[in-house]
Amino acid sequence: MKKILLFTLVAVLFAACSKESLHSINEASVNDGEIISTKSSLFCDSTAIHSTTYLGDTYWENNGITPEFLKTIEGGDNKMNKCQIPEKILKTIPSMELALICLTHPLNLDFLLSNDEDYAIDFMITNFNVLSELLNREDGPLCLIKSYASINKENVYYQLIEAFAENLLKNDKFYEKMDMESIDLLRSVIVNKINNRKLKKNGLIPQHRINNLHSKLFGYDLISKASNTTNDNDEVLNSVITPFGKTVPFTIFPEMEQDSIDYITNWYVSRYNVEILEPATQKYNCHAYAWASSKLVWINDPVAYYTTNDLYFRSNSNVAIVGYGGDHSAVKQSNSYYISKWSNGPLVRHSPTNVPSIYQPNNRTNYSLPYIQGSDVVNTGSTYTYTMEPNMSYAMYTWSIPDQEEDRYEFLNQSNNTIQIKFRRGGVYLVYCSISNAHGEVVHTDRYEVLVN
Repeated sequence: MKKILLFTLVAVLFAACSKESLHSINEASVNDGEIISTKSSLFCDSTAIHSTTYLGDTYWENNGITPEFLKTIEGGDNKMNKCQIPEKILKTIPSMELALICLTHPLNLDFLLSNDEDYAIDFMITNFNVLSELLNREDGPLCLIKSYASINKENVYYQLIEAFAENLLKNDKFYEKMDMESIDLLRSVIVNKINNRKLKKNGLIPQHRINNLHSKLFGYDLISKASNTTNDNDEVLNSVITPFGKTVPFTIFPEMEQDSIDYITNWYVSRYNVEILEPATQKYNCHAYAWASSKLVWINDPVAYYTTNDLYFRSNSNVAIVGYGGDHSAVKQSNSYYISKWSNGPLVRHSPTNVPSIYQPNNRTNYSLPYIQGSDVVNTGSTYTYTMEPNMSYAMYTWSIPDQEEDRYEFLNQSNNTIQIKFRRGGVYLVYCSISNAHGEVVHTDRYEVLVN
């Protein structure tokens, strides 16, 4: 099925560059929310798409860079490195063909996996040499606009490529290199697409993620202006509270349509050797899952959970959550496997580095929950010190040993996060310490097993 879709895209892109096809694309402007159409000057230059050697997906397939191949590559950085084109070949590819190769890049939809598409696109432009080369060419932005214009199908595959193209075109690196002629052309293409696109309320991704492109081109959100509506009903802003009372803003987004959920889930399954725990959704992201244990909200910035005066702290002991340098959070299940939500994608179990390169898999920070330290093998009749790390002056600590008679042990000299325990009889003891906030709410409990000889 995938090969059929890829072949269809190539055919559509090729056909779109014929004079007859391009003549029908309208140049348009917006006046008080009404779309006014005029004739278009869009055309393909003499170097455009004259062979199948580098034609979009065909280039990647001919060179063995298929989803099946990528799935065998462990690690996001390694996948990215396999998707680079040798420089001496890259320089010979005509710009129009190069633009198509960029849009059909085997990892093109990785941008959907970021909490911040602007960051993701910046990363991809810098680290994917096909995008860097296209940006550095004088006619690169114009060829990208023309390739974007030639996509005219409405199924999920083409819509996602359009979303990728729109995010490239709104990026400052490309946008600032456009001359006025290119910007005018892009305006006409955008309006034409909006005029022909079925504007679904529950689309592929939240609409605000391409509104920046409209604002740059028109000074306002074109969709809202043309339809005289707003996106107020599409997003709900609110906040959650950290264990020690800090406010963390979150957003509630509408769900994607089922065909989008299915396609996005299958796209990542086909390229990453991970275990899918739940399908793609835009209801929640990695930070909400890892820090707030929520599958209902979207949190952009979790910093309040691990800064001064809250529960989590940086440590390699008792690691609970791992933060990636590329704005991603994961729950540590073991040294070999993490669980994380891949932004608009699925919830997956994966090895530490087998994530998209945009997450910067080799740049990770460990965050721990408070934990008990002390001797785990002791002698009857002696006194031992146990400490709940770290010492948080704003927290209250409560120690207990359930299911044991009080004459079997004795608590001595508790001082905030530290306690001394004297064990009078042998056996296995489970020592608990609970942490409460200023409202008396228990926010964390740790258990420590002690063998008394």
